Amino acid sequence: MDVALVAVDGDEVVGVLDATIRAPLATIETIAVHPDHQRSGLGSRLLAEAIPRARALGATRLDAWTREDPQALGWYTRSGFTTGDMYLHVHTRDGEADDVLTTPPGVGLVSAFLHSHLREEERMRERFSRVYRCTQFIMTI
Repeated sequence: MDVALVAVDGDEVVGVLDATIRAPLATIETIAVHPDHQRSGLGSRLLAEAIPRARALGATRLDAWTREDPQALGWYTRSGFTTGDMYLHVHTRDGEADDVLTTPPGVGLVSAFLHSHLREEERMRERFSRVYRCTQFIMTI
């Protein structure tokens, strides 16, 4: 079971929240508010609507993962989430992973999406052009 919420203004979608429920954990997969409606409390109202629905489906914890967007990081903190796990998303391009990954003959590597430990952050940022800190936020519901 999942929770899927859509906020509309007239005939325009202005916000969405969807969460996957695998009781006792609910994970926010997407929460987004149209730029014209940000900072209006819409994201908080979507969250407030999602929490009782997730509880009704057996969830006792809600989590979400996000990258280095200061606005998103601040919103989760202000919304009552605490910081959980962290790791790195590493996106390779332009041959950055050619000496890291091997492919079968006849297959070319265009790009790769990798995970790395935070302890490797400095090395990853020196080596790859797209490295992002991924943070888990957790809330007991």
